[in-house]
Amino acid sequence: MAIRQILMVPLLIRLWGPECYGEWLALSAIPTFLAMSNLGLGTAAAIAIGMEASAGKVQQAWGLFASTTVILLAFFTLIFCGFAGVLLWFPEVAGHYEHLKSPVAIVVCLAMTTLLKLLAPTWQGWWIGVRRPAMANHWNNLNGFVELVICILIVASGGDALMLASMLLAWNVVWIFAYSFATLRMLRSQTEVRILFKPQWHRTTKLLRTGLGHQLSPLWQAILFQGSILLAASLLGPAGAALWGSLRIMVRAGCQIIELVSQSLGPEFQLAYGSEDREQLRKLHSVGLSSSIGISAIGIFALVTIGPYVFDVWTDGQFSVGNLAWWTMSSSLLPFSMWWVSGELQRATNSPWFINLCGVVVSLLSVGIMYACSGLGIIAFCFGGLCFDGIMALLVLNRTLQMLDADLRFSLTEGIETLSDWAKTFVEGQAINNSKEQPS
Repeated sequence: MAIRQILMVPLLIRLWGPECYGEWLALSAIPTFLAMSNLGLGTAAAIAIGMEASAGKVQQAWGLFASTTVILLAFFTLIFCGFAGVLLWFPEVAGHYEHLKSPVAIVVCLAMTTLLKLLAPTWQGWWIGVRRPAMANHWNNLNGFVELVICILIVASGGDALMLASMLLAWNVVWIFAYSFATLRMLRSQTEVRILFKPQWHRTTKLLRTGLGHQLSPLWQAILFQGSILLAASLLGPAGAALWGSLRIMVRAGCQIIELVSQSLGPEFQLAYGSEDREQLRKLHSVGLSSSIGISAIGIFALVTIGPYVFDVWTDGQFSVGNLAWWTMSSSLLPFSMWWVSGELQRATNSPWFINLCGVVVSLLSVGIMYACSGLGIIAFCFGGLCFDGIMALLVLNRTLQMLDADLRFSLTEGIETLSDWAKTFVEGQAINNSKEQPS
């Protein structure tokens, strides 16, 4: 997603213009709120499926998977029909756009694409359960890569927003069917699961409670990210929304690297928690925290030194950002690195309520700060983003350290020592291999 955004922004600005790009950002923000339509059930079920399958309880995991899939399909059908009906009967809900044609059709296509992607987490749970989480990541990366190719080809060939939205929908239909087929084939070959429809409604409804906690994650992200885009569009105009969206994508590209750390550790958190290995869980968190802080320091240095020049070239000189706004946005990488991996541990162990409740409250506060300080222009949005990450770092990191019976100093020390040991082992292994390759 991050790579697609980074590559697409300059292309869209050059070929569509900043105003049309700003309207596309505002319009595409609307369907993202549909990510809340699965009540968090898919995420909670995926984690439970991964834990049970890794413990050898594949038949129980299958029953949970079957009932979850039926409920999700029913939810999505109702939500999509209701959403499409509202847009068709009240097209003004989509808003008025001067540079985009057929906004209702665009929103409907993007909405269907969003709902299809929400079926993927339950399939991912199986790959984690058989200790092959990399395959799930490969499927997600494949989807992102093909979406990028589609975006580049359509925009570069002169296609409009409706063509882009419809082609993204068509590809995601193909992708979800291929992903499902590959997962079922893996289950037949690597497990003894009997693929029967024996749903476990009672367990699934119990997961809804945990799922509602996971559900708050897309809610606070929608408030913070899509909400700030819509706020920028209303206060600063389409060009202002394009500026804020481009600046956020550029600066927070460093966040995507930090997220790679948490994505790699997520399945390991689940396995350690499922086997009740508290020491391993604490060590993994320490390594992730230390790595993330180190990456953020490098990212801040790069953004402050060469970031403005890269941003100017990247946006074809369409936008001007002052030093204060740039430094404020860049510095948010440090608090982000301190809470994101900690939040991943809470999510991976099916303890999502605290982090996501904090996210909802703090995101509302952050957007409120953006609105209250809107007279400062783009600086207000940068300051609001920094406040969000700073407050979340204080709350989420402290909560995770309490869960692990650790403190910040101990975690950083343990993380650095573990990373040093790993590096030393790697260097010694390379030296041994090189000595074996030399002729006697």
